[in-house]
Amino acid sequence: MSPIDPESAMIQLYENESLTENLTDDAAQTLLKWAEAQIMTLAENNEDEAAFEELFTTLRRLTRTMNTFAGLAAQMDMPKQQTYMEEIKALATQLGFNVMDEQFSAYNASMTDLEETERVRQLIETIDPPRPPENTDYLLM
Repeated sequence: MSPIDPESAMIQLYENESLTENLTDDAAQTLLKWAEAQIMTLAENNEDEAAFEELFTTLRRLTRTMNTFAGLAAQMDMPKQQTYMEEIKALATQLGFNVMDEQFSAYNASMTDLEETERVRQLIETIDPPRPPENTDYLLM
C-alpha cells in the first residue's frame, strides 16, 4: 500500500482558506473541486511520498495564485495581471500541464466580461483543457 494519503491532502486543501479567500462560495467550490481531482491524479501517478508532497505544495501554490487572479484580476493593472499569468503558467508547467500563451491571451481578453464562477472555470480550462472521451465509437452509430 502506498504511503501517500490523498484524503489527508484533501483535508489540508479544504482547511486552507487562503486558497479561496478572494472568491465567492460557488467559484471557490469550482476551484477546490478541480484541485481535488488534481490531488487524486498526483496520488495515482506518484509512489514516492516526498515527490507527492512537493507536487502537492506546487498545487496549493497554483490554486492560491489562480484564486487571486480569478478573484482580483479585474482590479489589477496589466503588468500585475501579466505577473500572475506567468506564475500560473510556471506552476502549471511544474505539474505537467502544457499551457499555451494563446490560451492565456484569449482568457485575459474575455475575463472581465465573465461572472466569477465562469471566470474560474475558464481559467481552469486554460491550463487543463477538457479531454474528449477516450472511446467515441458510440458516436458513429
